[in-house]
Amino acid sequence: MMLYMSEEETPPAKKEPPALQPLISLAIAAGVTYARATGKHTKDVGTLNNVARLIASHTRVFTRESGDAAMLMPDELMEGYFDEGGALFRFRDLKRKDIGDLVIRVQDLGRVVEVVQKLYDSQSR
Repeated sequence: MMLYMSEEETPPAKKEPPALQPLISLAIAAGVTYARATGKHTKDVGTLNNVARLIASHTRVFTRESGDAAMLMPDELMEGYFDEGGALFRFRDLKRKDIGDLVIRVQDLGRVVEVVQKLYDSQSR
């Protein structure tokens, strides 16, 4: 056991597991990412669905439908599509229930913005 001699000596910060870190709605992240990548805002649902797909291909996506954050697995993401600007994930087979309350970790937002910005920059050349 480690004893601390003064108030200046504090234990190291405990790192939160990924699912407990601050989260942001995927739909909001799609809008923010698009705005930062292009310098424009959009309400076009199709565009935001595509941005949500790009985000999901570069970071983990979670759902909080059941209370705790549960990660959507990469194979699940291949079996469906994002809808409502990234607010919903729908399976193509229609046998499985749509998944809502989609989120990503706030700390991943900057990285996905950079990736999407590079994609938009390369397309505008």
